[in-house]
Amino acid sequence: MTVITSTPGPSRRARLASPAGYLAPVVRSEWLKLRTTRSTWWTAGVAGIVSVTLGALHCRSIASATHVPQGVDALGASQFGLTIGQFVAAVAGVLIITGEYSGGTIHPTLIATPQRTRLLSAKVLVTASAAFAYGLILAITSFEIGQAILAPHLHVALFTALTIRRLLGAAAIFLAMALLGFALGTLARRTAGALVALGAALVLPSLLLSVLKAATRQNISRFLPLRAAEALVQRTPDANTLHPLAALGVLAAEIAVLLTAGAILLARRDA
Repeated sequence: MTVITSTPGPSRRARLASPAGYLAPVVRSEWLKLRTTRSTWWTAGVAGIVSVTLGALHCRSIASATHVPQGVDALGASQFGLTIGQFVAAVAGVLIITGEYSGGTIHPTLIATPQRTRLLSAKVLVTASAAFAYGLILAITSFEIGQAILAPHLHVALFTALTIRRLLGAAAIFLAMALLGFALGTLARRTAGALVALGAALVLPSLLLSVLKAATRQNISRFLPLRAAEALVQRTPDANTLHPLAALGVLAAEIAVLLTAGAILLARRDA
């Protein structure tokens, strides 16, 4: 008589002990929330159309000139309208967390996932992934349309290290803006307060630095979020901007500080 034995699979506790098992169920839940919110798709769609259209119009104005000057940044021209999409990504990052507070859904969310660090990590992962993918799609679409318009005058190959770096840099700005908005939304919990904080974080430092001497202002301004983001997509870094990798590190560090502060407050205060 043959006895067939089966090896039991890993226990639920063991599955949750792995990073994938720890986050996967919450990530699926957060992704479901994001993709089933119709306003998210409408906003992303409208912002994407506006961003791409502005870039195309800017390229058209260059192509229609009597004489197209040498040295025009064709890729930069095609990305002209992406600022709109990046701002929308920042606002969307705010709403991902503040919308739960204003809608009252934060309470069932915390009941379903009482480990608040786990919840915040899943939200960050979903927000970052969606923002980067959205930004990369817009950057490539704008580039292709811009090239179709400027091709008779200017040509930039897609599969070069510089072009790929700048397109990925544009997508990284979307990611950074979304996480910046998310971090400020986690800290403020209210949409209006988070949006005010977002505007202050992006604009106020430059205004404050305007009272300093030019050399000091240039040295400090390189580390501001907007200037660091600008360095990610520059064709050639100059003395007033950081190297793209350094700029990426600065943005990551600034966002990490805000997210850590948000995680601490989320863990300590009531919903």
